[in-house]
Amino acid sequence: MPNDWLVEERCPQCGGPVSMHEADRILTCAYCKVRLYVLAGGALAKYCLPVKPAPIGTIVMVPYWRLRAHRYRLLPSGVVPGAADCTALAADVPGLASSLGVRAQAVPLRFATPAAEGRFLPATRPPDLVFQQLERLRRVEQGLASGPRASEEREAAPFEATITTASSLVYTPVRVSARSVFDAVLNRRVAGIDADRWNDAVPGADDRPAPVRFLATLCPECGWQLEGATGTLILLCVNCGRGWRAGKSQLVPADFDVLPADGWTPDAHLPFWRAEARAAATWADFVRLVNLPRVVQAAWEREPLGFWFPAFAAHPDQFLRAAQTLTCARPGRREAAATEQASTPAEQAPASLQPRKCRAVTLPEAALDEALFVLLASLGHARRGMREILAGIDLHVHERRLVYVPARFNGRELVNPELGLTVQRSLRSSSFSSQL
Repeated sequence: MPNDWLVEERCPQCGGPVSMHEADRILTCAYCKVRLYVLAGGALAKYCLPVKPAPIGTIVMVPYWRLRAHRYRLLPSGVVPGAADCTALAADVPGLASSLGVRAQAVPLRFATPAAEGRFLPATRPPDLVFQQLERLRRVEQGLASGPRASEEREAAPFEATITTASSLVYTPVRVSARSVFDAVLNRRVAGIDADRWNDAVPGADDRPAPVRFLATLCPECGWQLEGATGTLILLCVNCGRGWRAGKSQLVPADFDVLPADGWTPDAHLPFWRAEARAAATWADFVRLVNLPRVVQAAWEREPLGFWFPAFAAHPDQFLRAAQTLTCARPGRREAAATEQASTPAEQAPASLQPRKCRAVTLPEAALDEALFVLLASLGHARRGMREILAGIDLHVHERRLVYVPARFNGRELVNPELGLTVQRSLRSSSFSSQL
């Protein structure tokens, strides 16, 4: 399944046709050259498959989850990474397929708006249920659903963890007439279900989407053009150095820090989320929690602990390696130096930070709780009773901050020699292809 689907819209300024990828957050018009940030209504981006006109029936929009995630099976011997890119029915309705299949690849999407035709069913099935179903399917396909091997694998694989990197709702239209139910994309009757059974099973609620807003990508502080890749969550100003993100109705400040590069010039900056959680308050607590092979020193009892997660697009194995590397490297020991160069509403980012050379921020903050679980479980996978330990502590991130980490090109890789960080320069060159 392709990573991105196409979305067709009209430019809000000139009305010209615009084609963008589903993961894009910036609309660029080829005709009037306007560049706008797309602010989807609500917390989730929502899209519709097109309705094929017909003279009969009423339209009901049925929601499907569109999910992309890192999947990890944490074995006593190590971590097995994988990826999930799937769609799944998000409401309890009879007669429809469990997924969209290849439909959204062949037909461009549109943004779901309040003016769209039909009644919108609410999404009642949580995304967690989707991944549980995927795991059950995997076990069935591998012959692990029952028998002695099932219990053996459950013991050998104490952790199944998911980090949801992107989620949205895609609505497919259904036309309900007096007698029949039709797929309104193709205008074909849905086999095995009639209108009476459909109306008895489907709720009458109408969960209409909020309006989609288009915001000018101009710095609210100085009016300069903001920079950022089409899929980024954070926009940066070249002129004043401020960061901005989408609020409920406008761009709002997005503070960030920049780690210094000691004695070398960065070729790029990689965004990371630095998170704090109650799971471990100090570096000493963390060493004891995951049973790292290190002797706890007295100074570590006072050293604040930060968990570091890549905020940029990375394959599951790369994501986990980078998180482990920076968390164990403890860049927080240099926070005083970084804070002096921090971006705040009152001061500029350092001159070394070039917005055009910053990797896009794509990992939502909502994924950090899941990422924290994966990180702790992967580092402490060999510790006896780790499942019970993690179940008994608070694994919720209560503070986070965006930090740009300097890196330089080294052949095909981006590296930070001081932190031991190595990241693939181009995601397209990766050989990682594991999919569920």
